[in-house]
Amino acid sequence: MGEINNQEASVIARETYSRGKVRILVTSNDQSRSTYIVIETIEDKSTGLHGYVLENEITNETVIGFEGTQTKNGMTQR
Repeated sequence: MGEINNQEASVIARETYSRGKVRILVTSNDQSRSTYIVIETIEDKSTGLHGYVLENEITNETVIGFEGTQTKNGMTQR
């Protein structure tokens, strides 16, 4: 079973803030590459929730990435 490394997690976290992704490509410091395919987009416009369910193309490992709170994307302040 594969294991996500810190660099992959960092790239996935950053890319989760972009809408409309179909895949996320991670190039490591040693120039190796991993591709994560978006298998589901998580979105609730009323709360601003956004994230992706991703699957590693080689290992089939599933990763879920969420944005942090984004008030400009739907969440209302109280």
